[in-house]
Amino acid sequence: MESKSEVVDYTETLRQVSNSLENALRTFGADSHQYKSILSILEDCLRGIEIASQMQDQPAADADVLSAAMGFLIISE
Repeated sequence: MESKSEVVDYTETLRQVSNSLENALRTFGADSHQYKSILSILEDCLRGIEIASQMQDQPAADADVLSAAMGFLIISE
């Protein structure tokens, strides 16, 4: 587990997962196994960001990147 003094920035990870998700959406569609698998990874990443943000008392990812990633959750509903 990370100590409170360690600042974790998930921006690049979130950017990569979001990019993969966008590619899967365009290539295979929202009902594909590929898209759903990457969406699950994104959801796990967002949970990690939420926990890290609470522990750090500051955002663990860039707000714009986080907003774009959250948009995929709306698409999947």
